[in-house]
Amino acid sequence: MHAKFKRLSVLIAAALLAGCSGAAGTPLGADSSAGRASHADMASSTPSEASGSVDPMAACQDVAPEGEPVEISIETVSFAFDTEVIEGPRHCQPFIINFTNNDVPNDLGTNKHDIDIRAENVLGPLLVDNELVGGPGGNIRYEIPGLPAGEHYFYCSEHAGVMNGTLIVADE
Repeated sequence: MHAKFKRLSVLIAAALLAGCSGAAGTPLGADSSAGRASHADMASSTPSEASGSVDPMAACQDVAPEGEPVEISIETVSFAFDTEVIEGPRHCQPFIINFTNNDVPNDLGTNKHDIDIRAENVLGPLLVDNELVGGPGGNIRYEIPGLPAGEHYFYCSEHAGVMNGTLIVADE
């Protein structure tokens, strides 16, 4: 239970530092990493129950994929992503993130990273909860479901306060 509160406090601290506000929601993904608290454990209601809002993924439920998924490559450099903005995905079209963790363990022995995605901002509902990958040289291919158009928040679940950015999903 302590790990749940620690993860929640990291997300709240990141929101305060970023000056963001919004309603927290329940993630739609499941955490496949052993030994780390699942984002699903941090909330007990769905986004619509918590804030009266509509599920952010509802807009994509009946949209068929068109063409090949866009592929985006992202790497870590000194406990930071090599970009603060991801562009390229289209409204409700699946895409792929080829992620490479170049970081060597720090003084605490930590060097695992991932790319998770929340709707709109740091406190928005969790849309994608990806697997952590160690470095240096760890590679993983994240297959991301189609997301609604707009700006979303991406971050490393282990280092959210310093590893984050904006994902822009185009209207078409």
